Amino acid sequence: MLQRLGSEHRVRVGDCSFALPLLRTEALRQEYPLSQITLGFCKTLGIEARVLPMSNDPVRTVVVTGDGHVSYHEYLTELECAPVVKSFMYAGADVARIPDEVLEALRQPDLDAIVLCPANPYHTIQPILAVQGMRELLRECGAPVIGVSPIVGERALKGAAGKMMQELGHEVSARRAALEYYRLIDAFVIDSVDEAAAEGIRACGIEVAVAPTIMRSEDDRVALAQVVLDLAQVVRAQQEAERRG
Repeated sequence: MLQRLGSEHRVRVGDCSFALPLLRTEALRQEYPLSQITLGFCKTLGIEARVLPMSNDPVRTVVVTGDGHVSYHEYLTELECAPVVKSFMYAGADVARIPDEVLEALRQPDLDAIVLCPANPYHTIQPILAVQGMRELLRECGAPVIGVSPIVGERALKGAAGKMMQELGHEVSARRAALEYYRLIDAFVIDSVDEAAAEGIRACGIEVAVAPTIMRSEDDRVALAQVVLDLAQVVRAQQEAERRG
């Protein structure tokens, strides 16, 4: 219908995809903080997990392409990820503040692990890490930081991560995905098809677990979550052994 009415919005999304940003924008105009808005959505939808934004302040991903600077939204929807990517900028990240609720959650003494999900590093994970003080906070909180590879068998399972890696001059591999978080993560989970890359990642000082990472069912999700938690326990045991000398 958007296309029939003359919209240039090319990504096919449904009513549910539009509902949340419409209501969120309305609430932001009324000066509610994003963390409060998000928790309200969780309560309304019956989501028991405590979902929090990286900041209540605006941070915008800017894609630097061969044709100039564009917002990520424009790159995705209007340009359909076609331009060659040169780099990324995260406007506002240097002055954005981490919400008190996030600080409280990351400083809990019983925190088992911090997990970087198998998402595009450049427009999903790096904007979070770019918020001032976020990397330092994750390293200092004491919990193992575990990443899960978004690359399986030299390709991204979803989205343009593989294309971006290639255009930035990197190999499209699980090892390269791990190196995007070098000096941040303690361990990395890679898919079984990439087992040959495990030693190369370990050589970078990153512990590795090899397991099926493609989640097609609820059982797949539970199994991968357990792999991540088990890996976190291994890392924690290694850290405690090193502290004891």
